[in-house]
Amino acid sequence: MTLVIALKQFETEKEANKNGRARLCVFSDSKETMGNELISMNRKCRKVYPILFGKQYVGSRAAPLAIWSGAGDSTFLKKGKSICETILKDHYIKEWEKAHPTFDQFGEAVEIIEESLLQKFKEYDKRNLDIALEMILGSVDNSGKVSLYQFNSEGLSEQLHDDPGYAILGCGYLTGANVLLNMLGYDLENSWRFDSHALIAFVIDRVSEIDPAVGWFEGDGYIMWVENDQVFMGPLKENYIRRYQTTSQLRTDMIRYLWSLCDESGDKEVSRKMARLRFRGRA
Repeated sequence: MTLVIALKQFETEKEANKNGRARLCVFSDSKETMGNELISMNRKCRKVYPILFGKQYVGSRAAPLAIWSGAGDSTFLKKGKSICETILKDHYIKEWEKAHPTFDQFGEAVEIIEESLLQKFKEYDKRNLDIALEMILGSVDNSGKVSLYQFNSEGLSEQLHDDPGYAILGCGYLTGANVLLNMLGYDLENSWRFDSHALIAFVIDRVSEIDPAVGWFEGDGYIMWVENDQVFMGPLKENYIRRYQTTSQLRTDMIRYLWSLCDESGDKEVSRKMARLRFRGRA
C-alpha cells in the first residue's frame, strides 16, 4: 500500500511545443503498510530509489542512470529493482560504453527488463505464487528527453512519457490521486505552467487525509534533469521540502475559501474578480 507519483514536466512553453527538454520528478508518501493493518514507524520508509553507476564521493560523481520506484510485496519489489539495476548497469558498461543512454537506448533496455521479468514471473506462476508488484522506471537523456515506463504485476511495461506524461502507483490511485491531477488541470502540454513539486505534495497530502494507507508528503523522491547537456539527479533539499509542505496546506485552505466565496458572493462575481487578478498577473 502506497502512493507514488511520477511527473514529466517540460521546462518552457517552447520546449513543450516541440516535445523538447523536460525533467522527471518521482515522489512518494512515506508510510509503510502490511496487509490491512497499519504499521506505526518512527523512520521514513523509502519507496523511490536512484539507479547509479559508481560511487558518489567528493571529487567524483556517480553516473545517474534512472529513477526506480515500486509498490507491492517487499520480496517481489527487491527482485524487480535488482533486475532493473543489473540490466541497466550491464548495458552502461557493455552497450553504451559508459556514456549516458539516449532515449532509444533506454527504451531498448526496458524491453530486455520486461523480457527478464516475464521469465521470472513465469517461474513464480509455476510455484503458485501470487505476484504483488508494480514498478515505475524513468530516465532523462542528454538532450532532455524523458523516458517513463510503468510495469504491471505481469511484468509488462507501458510507455507513459508521451501520454499522459505521468504515472501513479499504489492504492492512492483509486482513492483520489488521479482525480486530483485531472481536476487541477495537469496535462503534458501545459506541464511547464505547474510547480510539479507543489502539485505532487498537494495530491499526496490530500489523499492521505482520506486513505489511512497513505502517509503525508515528506519529500521522499528524486528529480532528474539536464544542464548544459549533462544529466543530473538528486533529492529535494530540506528547505524545499518544508516549503512545499507549507504550500500544500496553504493551497488547500485557499481552495476551501474560494468555494465558500462562490457560495456567498456567487460564481459569476468570483469569476470576474479572478479574471481581473489573472489579467494583472500577465501584465
